[in-house]
Amino acid sequence: AMFNEAETIAAQLSEANKDEILYRQAEKLRGERKFAEAIPKYEQIDKLANDYEKSLVAIGECRFRLGETQAAEANFADYIENFVADEANSVENSPVRAARRSDALAKARFYRTLIAFQSADKTGFDESLWTRVIELGADYPDLHPTQDTLAPWTMRMVMNAHASIADVSAARSTHRRLAEEYPDSSFTP
Repeated sequence: AMFNEAETIAAQLSEANKDEILYRQAEKLRGERKFAEAIPKYEQIDKLANDYEKSLVAIGECRFRLGETQAAEANFADYIENFVADEANSVENSPVRAARRSDALAKARFYRTLIAFQSADKTGFDESLWTRVIELGADYPDLHPTQDTLAPWTMRMVMNAHASIADVSAARSTHRRLAEEYPDSSFTP
């Protein structure tokens, strides 16, 4: 508790490191599964901070973990479709922010696919929900090939979605690629 207070005081005194400290505090809370407490820390991070985009996505992850699925989906959609798409938020002149954006996008795209998969899985037979899983996740391994856990997990969801709409050929093709690219993954059947 004293350490957290010291970090908060340090953040107030040192504007330059404030965002890094807030991000670390939020990540610590998230790691301790204190999602509701982490959100306000993430929300305080300045838009120009290197970890701002990861913070936006972390807020969505916290909402997902709190069971606020619709809010989480809205968070991820807004980040991908509005924030990233806005030219004013370009990261082309900052290699650090570009790398962090790549990480943030990987996580946001994964969670959108997972939310769609869980929704489709609950209903079972709504073909439009399974199609949504495919739309959201089919390009994931091409967009984020270095995501050794999230890419095969996403491919597995896409493979199951193809199978659920009786597209056996697409399911087999996804399975084949999954087995070739991620042979040691626990998500590879």
